[in-house]
Amino acid sequence: MARIRKKGRLQSRLGLFASAIVMILLFCVPARSSDIENLAKDLLSEQALVELERLNEALLSHDVAYFRQTFDPRVVKNGFDQSMAQVFAMVPESGFVEREMGSARAATYEPVLSFSGDASSHTDYRVEYQYEFADAWLYVSVLFREQAGKLVLRNLNVNRLPEDLRVINAFHLEGKPISGYLFLAGMALTSIFVLGSFVFALIQVKGIGKKLLWGFFILLCVGSIDLNWTTQAYHIALVKVSLFGFGFVQASSLGPWMMSLSFPLGATVFWLRRWWVKRKKPVDRLSDTSGRAA
Repeated sequence: MARIRKKGRLQSRLGLFASAIVMILLFCVPARSSDIENLAKDLLSEQALVELERLNEALLSHDVAYFRQTFDPRVVKNGFDQSMAQVFAMVPESGFVEREMGSARAATYEPVLSFSGDASSHTDYRVEYQYEFADAWLYVSVLFREQAGKLVLRNLNVNRLPEDLRVINAFHLEGKPISGYLFLAGMALTSIFVLGSFVFALIQVKGIGKKLLWGFFILLCVGSIDLNWTTQAYHIALVKVSLFGFGFVQASSLGPWMMSLSFPLGATVFWLRRWWVKRKKPVDRLSDTSGRAA
């Protein structure tokens, strides 16, 4: 009877653990363009949404007058028309198929100290698009700034692409360097080590309080090595705290897959402590035995 109860508890714990992992993986599912556009309607102001549509028409029609009027006056200098001509040269004149939103962000800044005398707050809207044409794709990044009720274009970045960004940034193993495969192997080993230690602690550690404390501590990891799977570019962050020790996310259907790997500090300390306690017990017993003999 006791064995059946123990087995039932183990199954329930493993079920909760599996549910937690599924919830984590759901956060790694890339967002769809329709979801991002719905989010943009909530994040961006009505004025910004209208201006984005006008910018789309002006870009496709090569309307330099619109950009001269919309850009921040500090940007419209000598050579502005030549710069816009280079932008328009990357835009195919025909064969437009569709436009897909890749990301939308909004950030409001409150000034702390201003030497220019302009101390009003402002909101920046950053939006990324992919334009599909019959024989090419176009990546467009836009930054609008809304300040004192006025909306100006602060930055426009346009790149012509040989193929769809969803294809360029798709996850695949072909043609990747050895370092990329080693990084994936490190993620797999770290996940097995951390999650296995987590399950082991839930089963073996006595007391609910200790189970929770050790469970949380085991999931704790420090530092981070981040990998852009498309470009294979690495970024190291020494001062960083995370859970699980590994991660992978695609911010949008157009963005690259980002991998992260951290040092499993909590799980390492857990096993070192168990090793130290087991190593110390025979010494304590031997000292007790020798004391009694004396």
